[in-house]
Amino acid sequence: METDSGGRFAGRLSTVLALQKRTQSDLASGIEVSRATVSGWCGGKIAPTTEKLQRISRFLGVSTDYLLGIEEPTPISAEFMNVHSELANIRHLTEVERKERLNEVNEFLTYLKHRTRRSDDLKT
Repeated sequence: METDSGGRFAGRLSTVLALQKRTQSDLASGIEVSRATVSGWCGGKIAPTTEKLQRISRFLGVSTDYLLGIEEPTPISAEFMNVHSELANIRHLTEVERKERLNEVNEFLTYLKHRTRRSDDLKT
């Protein structure tokens, strides 16, 4: 990818960064590119190579298809982005805050398990 004519990638990338309360600098350091490169991606001036797109996807915990606008977001993916953000920032918390966040994540995972089971039960 060299340019992002539709701006879909730029918009999705900016949205995920905002939802996860991350900065362009966070992404740049996380995938080892310059801050100017990330700014170009977010501004729609340039698009990442396939290899960089995969690194962005892994770092942010979203699919490449979502970032490219091929796949639409689901309520679970938005919820997951928030959980992913919490876990990514956990090392900056005190021990008490860390335990609270991990409890919240466990509650969310339990909720997802029950929601999935109910959905499976309705299908049978």
